Amino acid sequence: MSPLAHIVDDDEAIRDALTWLFRSRHVDSRAWPSAEAFLADWRDDLRGCLVLDVRMGGMSGLQLFDLLVERGSRLPVIFLSGHGDIPLAVA
Repeated sequence: MSPLAHIVDDDEAIRDALTWLFRSRHVDSRAWPSAEAFLADWRDDLRGCLVLDVRMGGMSGLQLFDLLVERGSRLPVIFLSGHGDIPLAVA
């Protein structure tokens, strides 16, 4: 079974760059433009890891993370943000 990354970011350029990066390292990936789009495809048996933008229009990455935890998701999560600050980093 090959590695798989699920990318959720509202910035198309970031999604494309991450998809290219993962492909260059032989990691399969799927990308979604929003938390809502990811949730529409989410299943509790998804494998891999989630690469998640913290701040997106609509549902934020942190809200998506909280919802997935409530649903029992065990996907490892890597958070990304282009707008980081100290309070966000320690949240």
